[in-house]
Amino acid sequence: MGLAVTADYVNLSTSGAGRLFPSRGGDLLADGNRSEKSGCDSIQLSAKSRLLSQELILPTRENVARLSADLSGTLGAFLSRSGIDAQPPIGFSLDANGEIQVEGNRPDRERILEKVNSDEAMKKQISTLAAISSHAVAMEESLRFQSEYRASSDPAAVVAKYSYLFNSGQPLQSVSLRFDGNTVDVMANGNPWLSAA
Repeated sequence: MGLAVTADYVNLSTSGAGRLFPSRGGDLLADGNRSEKSGCDSIQLSAKSRLLSQELILPTRENVARLSADLSGTLGAFLSRSGIDAQPPIGFSLDANGEIQVEGNRPDRERILEKVNSDEAMKKQISTLAAISSHAVAMEESLRFQSEYRASSDPAAVVAKYSYLFNSGQPLQSVSLRFDGNTVDVMANGNPWLSAA
């Protein structure tokens, strides 16, 4: 009994999970010969392999802008359906455990959290934007340090200026999201970093 390897194995990706792939001219056998059969091969992926089929979102300003625009388009309708007024603006952040927090002293703070946490799609959209944004903000800060360090005639002064980057466990910047009823802005240390407008 020979081991059959599909002739099209190089064209398979995890996005093909559960789909049938046509076999061209038979299968390639372990001994290098081709079988005479043709038809379709099927594949099954383990749970770990299915993770690979999920979209990888790199922490770039462009991706943050796209995610922010997407959330801006859905958050207003979500809050309206939930009977929540978007004024005053609502701030969202992630705590150390990755849980969504509502910032500020809004009287409906707990209700907002309850509604967001009961809707998996909204919860994922907010937490994804907040997490990707925090990485993008940190990466830009690190790149500023690298650029200044390379261009400096006094590298020790640049290292001193950015010393907080080298303290392990210290958050680089506080990143939050602010929804004003129309757009979701990404805030870094309370200052606008990116606006979806």
